[in-house]
This record gives sequence, structure tokens and C-alpha cells, in this order.
Amino acid sequence: MRILIRVIFLLMKRAHIVTLLILASVVCRAQILLTLDSCRALAIGNNTEIKIAEERIMAARQERKAAFSNYFPKLTGCATYLHNQKNSSLISDSQKEILDNIGTTLVESGSSTMNELTALFPKLQNIISILAEKDFATPINNIGKAVSDALSIDTRNIYIAVLSLEQPLYAGGKIIAYNKMAKYAEELAGYGKETARQQIILATEQAYWQIVSIANKRKLAESMVRLVEKLKNDIIELKNAGIATEADILSVSVKLNEAEIALLRATDGEKLARMLLAKICGLPLDSPLMLSDESFEDIPIAEADDYRYTFSSVENRPEIKSLQSAVKIYRQKANIVLSDYLPQAAFTANYFATSPNIINGFNNRLKGMWNVGVVLKIPFNWGEGYHKIKSARSETIIAEYTLDKITREIELQQKQAIQQNSEARKRLSVAYSNISVAEENLRNAEIGFKEGVATSSNVLEAQTAWLLSHSTLIDARIEILLSEAYLKRTLGILK
Repeated sequence: MRILIRVIFLLMKRAHIVTLLILASVVCRAQILLTLDSCRALAIGNNTEIKIAEERIMAARQERKAAFSNYFPKLTGCATYLHNQKNSSLISDSQKEILDNIGTTLVESGSSTMNELTALFPKLQNIISILAEKDFATPINNIGKAVSDALSIDTRNIYIAVLSLEQPLYAGGKIIAYNKMAKYAEELAGYGKETARQQIILATEQAYWQIVSIANKRKLAESMVRLVEKLKNDIIELKNAGIATEADILSVSVKLNEAEIALLRATDGEKLARMLLAKICGLPLDSPLMLSDESFEDIPIAEADDYRYTFSSVENRPEIKSLQSAVKIYRQKANIVLSDYLPQAAFTANYFATSPNIINGFNNRLKGMWNVGVVLKIPFNWGEGYHKIKSARSETIIAEYTLDKITREIELQQKQAIQQNSEARKRLSVAYSNISVAEENLRNAEIGFKEGVATSSNVLEAQTAWLLSHSTLIDARIEILLSEAYLKRTLGILK
């Protein structure tokens, strides 16, 4: 019974999993509705260049913190162990032998002296005999050996420990320049991120409006196919009635084939454009994207008076700010080069311990001592510093020239972008006028064809003009939207 229940439970569990997988696949294949803002957010969040820029900001921030640490003293510890083959000695082996036997030598030389004293002073014989029985050689030998051993140092195992502290007092301005350069480098990384952000926003808008343009041209191509199909059916009926000819049908059939090919191209182009937008947004390439502005009727077109542009806005461009930071960095780099050839002073404090040591004679205990002092460094070179400083200043001047050049180019871009936006608005006005004319022309051609006063060629020409006018209107509206995005990008205010 338990086995049966368990089998039923497993079957239900598997069925549940299969159901979930089916639902997940359905959800995954469901269309994803995106607005322009959501596409921007996805593109910014998934863009690799922006992530790289963020890491560069993080690296520059850490460099700035590392530069600030140079204001504080540096503390360094070092430990060393050495093993030597032999000991060290301050005296030779022959000198050691003399010291080891100095008592015996003194006693032997003193014996002849005592014999002479005995001969001269017989009354001292008893005292001299008592002294001769004493062992004076051994204690003196021991003293000599102790001195010999003290002059021999056990240096087979050497231990050294050093703890050093150094506080810069004057570094020629290098530390201050280094901190400023690190600060400007962090700013430069931030402007790099802003440049990447604006570029990805512009690319997203271009891909987004390209889809809107192609989608509406596809709809336009579908309408054209329907119009030509209707005209073909009407001509077939007229031919059956003996009014039209086979040549009229062939002419319309050719036009229908052209319309179908145009529809196929628009469909394929729309697929590729959606894949490009999916790539920019960081989504799978086969994601079924649906854009909220594909209807194309409710897209607001900003009035020309909504913009208050001045050429002082060139300062808003992150590229200009990046170049300004680069100029500042080169100036500080020149200061760092200059500091290498100026006097430098530092306070130093050290504690070191060694074994063996000579603090209290020679012994093998680890003992140490401390010292403090001031280090002064005055460099001298045969013109090397002068030439390197001139080279660093030339690099700064090059950066300033580059900033001036790019500033002028950006001003030209702004003027061109404003002109393009103005021309796009004029073309849109003309496109709206052509629409009304083309629709009225098509209506008259269709009525005339039905009444027999116009030919199929007249209708085809009117249909072609209608298609061209609507296509031109789509291009004009998309051109305004893209020119506005490009204009904001050139002004550095694309958000």
C-alpha cells in the first residue's frame, strides 16, 4: 500500500513540474512590452562599457585613498636569519694558544726568578718553597681561556630584526601633487562613465526609433499590398466585363510583386532591428519585443521653442570635462617631475635587534636599541631635471591644445545639430502637406477609375505617390526624434 501511494505521489510531482515548465515556456515566449525609458534603463544596467567605467571609478577612488596615505608615516618591519659555516674571532689561533697557557708560561718563567731569590736570600727559602707548592698556573690559564673565549664570537646563527618609521617632512611638493592627480583621475573616470552612459542612451534611442520606423513602414507596405490587390481584383472584373485588357492585369501584377517584396524587406528589417535593440538592452536576441510607441500616433514632438540652447553649454559635455581633468593631471605630473629634483627631508626612527650583539660585550642573546634622525636628500644632475621638466610641461601644453581643438569641434557639432533639427522640422511640415495632397490624389484616381475616366496606370501612380508621402512622413517624424536626441547629446544634456 505504501509503495502504491509513493508511486502516485511521484507521478503527481512530475506532472506538476511538467506543468510549470510549460507555463514558464509560455511566459518566456510572451511579448515583452518596452517603453523608451525601460529600454534606456535596461541598456544602462546591462552595458559592459558602463560596468567597465564603474570599475575604473572604483580603481581611481582606491588610488586616491592610497595617495592620501602618503601624508602618514611609513612603518616597515624586517626580520632576517643567516647561517654561517664558521665562527668569527677577533684574535688568531696562535694568540688563543698563548692566552690559554698564559698561567703555565708565567709559572715557568717565575721558577728561575725564585731560584735566584733563594740564592740571594737564604732566609726566604721556606716561604719560597711554600709558594712553589701552590698551583698558580691553572687559575691564570682559566682567566686567559675566558678572555680567549670572549674574543671568539659564535656567528654561525645570526638573527636580525629591524622596525623602521619614516615621516616625510618635505618631498618637493610630490605628495600634494600626487593627491591632486589622484583626485583628478577619479573625476576623469566619472566623466568617462557619463560619456559611455550618453553614448548608450543615444544608441538605444536610435535602435528604438528605427524599429518604430520600420514597423510603421511594414504596416504601410501591408496597406499598399491591400490597395494593389484591390486594384487587381477590380481590373480582373473589368477584364471579365471586356473593359480592361490582359496588359492592365500584368501591369498591376508587377506592381503587386514589388509591393510584396517591399513588405518582405520591411519584415526582415524589422526582425533585425528588434534583435539589435535586444542586444543593446542585454536581452536574448530572439526576445519577442513590443514597443509602446509602435502606434506612432501619440508620440509627442517637442516644439522648437521648448529649447533654450546656448553655446556655453559646451561645458556640459563630459568629453570637455574629461579633457579639462586631463590638463589638470598633466600639470600635477609636471609638478611631480619637478619634485624629483628638489631637496627632500624626512624624519626617521628605527629599532633594531641582533643576535649575537655587542651591546654588553659579545653574547648570543637577542638585544637591540633605537635611534632617531633626519634624512636630507639634495639631488644633483647635469641638466637632466631641467629637460624632464620641460618635457612634462610640453605634455601639458599639448593637452591644453587638444582641449581647445575638441572644444571648437563640439561647438561646430552643436551648430550642425541645431541646423539639422530645424531642417527636420521644416521637412515634417512639408511631409504633412504632401500627405493631404497624395490622399486626395489617390481618392480622385480611384473614383476616376471606377467611372472610367482614369486608367489603372493613373491609380498605380497615385498609389505610389501615396506610399511615398506616408513613407516620407514617417522618415520626417523619426528624423526629428533622432535629431533631438543627437542635439541633446552634443549639448551634453541627454538624460
